[in-house]
Amino acid sequence: VEIDEEAAFYVGQKLLLLLKLKLSKGQEISRPLVDSFAHPGALPETEMLVPIDLREAAANVPGCEGRLVDDEGRLGVELMVQHLGIQGAAEAIVQAQLRYLANPDGILEDSRPKPMNVQEWKESWEEWEEEEEEEEMVDEEEAEEEVEEEGEEGYREGGVKRKAEE
Repeated sequence: VEIDEEAAFYVGQKLLLLLKLKLSKGQEISRPLVDSFAHPGALPETEMLVPIDLREAAANVPGCEGRLVDDEGRLGVELMVQHLGIQGAAEAIVQAQLRYLANPDGILEDSRPKPMNVQEWKESWEEWEEEEEEEEMVDEEEAEEEVEEEGEEGYREGGVKRKAEE
């Protein structure tokens, strides 16, 4: 099962609990707290991470083209704060966890992203990057082969035409 990147972003469990607590008590949310959600790999390796589903948040942030997670696995916190404000960005992160828990796509539990620690996340991220690089290399090789085949066909066609003209 292919999981959309936006549907499976990881955040620190303790940070998420702190954010929820502050929001529930009506406390001010600081920018550094929201910024701490930008990159799960920046947290201590034993820290637990939980998946959240950012698709709804991405749809509500203009200029991100439906993607809040960049190719390095970083959340576009700056873009979120710019369009939603600090409080709105914090609420969007909490809503993203609720969306994940609600499982709107009805994905079987065994196929869904699971909580993991930062070390496990880093390892899985490295594996994912390697797979992406391999796919890109295969795509490039296939594109090169297509160009070569088209060139050979054009040469053959041109050769046939020349012989027929003689």
